[in-house]
Amino acid sequence: MVAGAIFHTLMNIIVFTVLHYFLDGHVSGLVLLFPVVMVPLILLAIGIGWIFAALGVYFRDISQVTGVISTAMFFLSSAMVPVSALPAAYQPIFRLNPITFIIDQARQVALWGNFPDWLGLFEYTLVSFMIMMLGFGMFQVARRGFADVL
Repeated sequence: MVAGAIFHTLMNIIVFTVLHYFLDGHVSGLVLLFPVVMVPLILLAIGIGWIFAALGVYFRDISQVTGVISTAMFFLSSAMVPVSALPAAYQPIFRLNPITFIIDQARQVALWGNFPDWLGLFEYTLVSFMIMMLGFGMFQVARRGFADVL
């Protein structure tokens, strides 16, 4: 699933780059940093995927909850509106969303032609890697009982 999402993201960034060129007449070379911005999100997605895959075998309703959580995370991120445009009271809620930072960095690189927040990406990558390793560990422990439950 992650590989499919990466493919769709790659196709979308190609279309975005072509449209951006035709609408603005130029594209910043920093758009090439877009994959670097996406790596921490990919690690996080893999880790969360392993966690939900391990739990989903034992708790069948996990699949029902993940769609609701994904939709809520989308609408409580900066995908629809920049966090800076929100009232100050709501900004911390949006900043807690793990995809808000990546969306903001993707905009910086692809849309505005600015360098990403390197320190923030490094910290996000470290946390994402830890979650990925936790998810892998959980999956390895939980998989011993998969045959008994299925």
